[in-house]
Amino acid sequence: MIQSVELETNAVHRNKTHHQSSLDETFEGPDELAAKLRPYFDPAVAGIDDLSRLIKLLYHASLIPEEGRYPRFRVICGRESFGHTVEFDVPWPSMNSVEAIRRLVPAISDPNTAVRIVGDAQRGFSAFQILDFREHSAQGNVEAISEVSLPEGTLTVRVDGPGELRATIQPGPVFHLRGNRIRELIAFDKAVLPFRTLVRQLCEEFEGPLLALTGQQALSADLLVDGFLYVWATMMADVINSPHGGAFLIVPHRECSCVEPRFLAKGNLFHAFKSTIMTLARRAGENFSEGRKQWLLQREHLLRVARMYGKLSATDGAVLFDSELSLCGFGAKIVVTAPKLSLHDAITGRQLDEGGGGGMRHSSAAELVRAVPGAIAFVISQDGDLSAFYSDNTRAYRLPHLDAWGTVSDFL
Repeated sequence: MIQSVELETNAVHRNKTHHQSSLDETFEGPDELAAKLRPYFDPAVAGIDDLSRLIKLLYHASLIPEEGRYPRFRVICGRESFGHTVEFDVPWPSMNSVEAIRRLVPAISDPNTAVRIVGDAQRGFSAFQILDFREHSAQGNVEAISEVSLPEGTLTVRVDGPGELRATIQPGPVFHLRGNRIRELIAFDKAVLPFRTLVRQLCEEFEGPLLALTGQQALSADLLVDGFLYVWATMMADVINSPHGGAFLIVPHRECSCVEPRFLAKGNLFHAFKSTIMTLARRAGENFSEGRKQWLLQREHLLRVARMYGKLSATDGAVLFDSELSLCGFGAKIVVTAPKLSLHDAITGRQLDEGGGGGMRHSSAAELVRAVPGAIAFVISQDGDLSAFYSDNTRAYRLPHLDAWGTVSDFL
């Protein structure tokens, strides 16, 4: 009887604890998003003085569908005017209601455009311009291929469906509100160091031939690394913005028994980047500034190739690369019988369970890096969340909450 009472008491205690933990769960929304942005906010630069009101307005506008479709658009706030744009003869007033924003949304729904909003508590918010957002979101030359060109202090908000906002104030972090949770996005190229190291090794191999061709230190290895990561980011950003998700695997050797591609294929995204840079250097000779101009013409071709590689992930299975980033195949299935390494959180070092959380893609990627030391896997869920898995000779690691972008417009 005593034992029965003790068991019942413990059960009640567990239920109360579970109930309390449920009540303690934090629900984050537009107020919390504004609070995250406020340390970076300068009203004199952003051109608005009520950050909280604007974020609430955009949040509530995202919740109301039009003919079954939820609004998707971009807003930019800054005092500075932008070049060739559609300008309102008189600033379009009354951008202070959900209905007013909904009327304008069809004109700004293209992901490459944005509306510039400026206003204060007395006048309210007004739309001044519709602008080519992609043109102003990143500089076009190879020397600053990943640098943001938006003025410091500019507020940018992306509305991407019901209750989903991404926002940043340049050059601060990007905050993503979705599902009543806010997370700070981490750029994959800065966080997944084994991949950056691999790309650097490949870039250093042709830094010498490039120097011999131009007769001068035209581009450092660091700039070449950033240039290629821009291309790789474009490949993954396209998948992040798609509804199907995907996975990209890099294995140390082309013949890896743990991965079985359904479609055997050849190709080399890094070689495409390398040959483009070498061709531009050859054409420009000693005048490498001419090469930078030519880069603007060739860049779009490279990005189209990157997106073509990204589309391969839409098949049932992963896209497989070797350590030279040569394509081995796609539609790949991971077959692991005996994983060797333990899986750990890359930030805290805490040991995780076998799959590290997530669905089948994540579990399979975890199994691969646990079985193949030196393997790297990028996994994109159907919700657009990006995680990385990688390993060395002693441990495997998972790094969640990543994002990939070639330009600001890829994530904002």
